[in-house]
Amino acid sequence: MIPLHEIIAKAKLLGIEGAEAMERAELIRAIQIKEGHSPCYGTNWCKPEWKEACIWKDECDSKIFTQ
Repeated sequence: MIPLHEIIAKAKLLGIEGAEAMERAELIRAIQIKEGHSPCYGTNWCKPEWKEACIWKDECDSKIFTQ
């Protein structure tokens, strides 16, 4: 799992405002949007072909199955 402080730093580099106030899933989806990806983190509508290149896939898979 990527530490939250690293996710916040990445969000700031991408110009996402209010990163410190966002919940983890919301923050990751905002990053996905900024990077041109579908905001599918923590959802069950991720396409298999998206998962291959996704840096969040291991964490996301466990999140889906625990919801």
